[in-house]
Amino acid sequence: MTIDIHTLITALKRSWSAETAYDASDWSPQNPARGQCAVSSLVVQDYLGGELVRFASEFDGIKEKHYANVIEGALLDVTRSQFPDDAVLVVSHPDLGEFASLRERMLADEDTKRRYKLLKERVAALL
Repeated sequence: MTIDIHTLITALKRSWSAETAYDASDWSPQNPARGQCAVSSLVVQDYLGGELVRFASEFDGIKEKHYANVIEGALLDVTRSQFPDDAVLVVSHPDLGEFASLRERMLADEDTKRRYKLLKERVAALL
C-alpha cells in the first residue's frame, strides 16, 4: 500500500498514548510525542522504508537515546516535538553486537516489541 507521509504522521499522532510511550508516567497529552520515537520510527519504516537512525539527545541536563528515520537521504523525525527547540541531537551509531540491523536490535526488547505492535495496530486501523 502506498501511503501519503502526512496521512501516516496524522495516524501516528492520533495513535500515541501512555501505552505506546517508553515511560508511561512521562507521557502526557500536552507532549504526546514524548517517548514515542522508537516505536514510531519502526512504524514509519514499515510504511515508507528507509533506514533507522539513533541519536544521543541532551536537553535540560537530561541525556537520552532518540530514534528517527532517513528516507531517500532525508531525515524524517516524527517525534522531534517531544524535545525543546534547543535540545542537542547527535547521531549515535550503536554497537549492533549479534544483531543484523538496528531494527532487529530494537525489536529484541520485549517492551519495545509490545509497544510497537500496539502502535502499528492502531495506525493500521486509521489508514
